[in-house]
Amino acid sequence: MSYTFCQSHNNHALILSWISVSESRTVDAQSGGDVTLLCSNISQETTQTDWFRLINGTKATCVSSMYRPDGPTSFCKGFEHGFEMSTNVTMIFLKIKRVNLSDSGFYFCGFYRDQHTVIAETTYLNVQGKIVFMLNQRCHFLIIFTAQRQSKAKAREIMNLCL
Repeated sequence: MSYTFCQSHNNHALILSWISVSESRTVDAQSGGDVTLLCSNISQETTQTDWFRLINGTKATCVSSMYRPDGPTSFCKGFEHGFEMSTNVTMIFLKIKRVNLSDSGFYFCGFYRDQHTVIAETTYLNVQGKIVFMLNQRCHFLIIFTAQRQSKAKAREIMNLCL
């Protein structure tokens, strides 16, 4: 079992945690699609709930935070667009819209309990895609984009625009 030490700051405190990354689940997603990460709600009472992302294996960065299920979600710097956080009685959700390869990594949820942040679950998001290079003599430029199996029609559409 391997543990990673992380440090994070939020609006209220410095958070120091150990995360067991070998016990995480993996969620596969296709580049350009939406994905929703799940976390079991371990809190029996209203409390602050956070999503974090592990950067470069050691730095935990705040993604989003909410205090009440019916209250507003606060998004941290760099995560203001393309993310939604929601909850029901038993689960906390983090929806990432139009994922790309750079969204791959460890995400984890935490709950503020007994004056500490408790990390509940860790999920590894594995965004899959392939890089396609097309050179078009009429357009005189190189188009580089991430193609999905489902987006061959979109690739043809882009290619036809350049012809």
